[in-house]
Amino acid sequence: KARTWSIRYIETSAKTKHNVDKVFCELMRIVRPFKNPVREPGPTAPRPTKSPKIKKDRKCIIL
Repeated sequence: KARTWSIRYIETSAKTKHNVDKVFCELMRIVRPFKNPVREPGPTAPRPTKSPKIKKDRKCIIL
């Protein structure tokens, strides 16, 4: 499946910890640029405001 998706395949073993650190470091190198991308300064979009919640005085009374 790795070839059909054009992704890298690394065999690991949780039992013996074979290549676990290697894969973790590789994933961090790939993911880190997407987590904190460099943003260009510019106008920011307005944040939506929350409408105030209206409390309803509904009560359940059992006689």
